[in-house]
Amino acid sequence: MLAEESGVHRAYLATVETGSRNVSANNLIRIAHALNITLSALCEGIDVEMQGRD
Repeated sequence: MLAEESGVHRAYLATVETGSRNVSANNLIRIAHALNITLSALCEGIDVEMQGRD
C-alpha cells in the first residue's frame, strides 16, 4: 500500500489524490521514493497554472 510504503497517512494521500489538498515537496519525495521513481518522473506531464500571479 502506497501510504505504508511512503510513510504518508492514507487519509492525507486521499485528499491529495482528489485535489482537496496540496502536497508538500517532502511528501512528493517520499511518494516518489515509495514508487521507486524519480521526483521528476512523478511530476512529468503536470501542467501547473499560476493562478493569481501576474
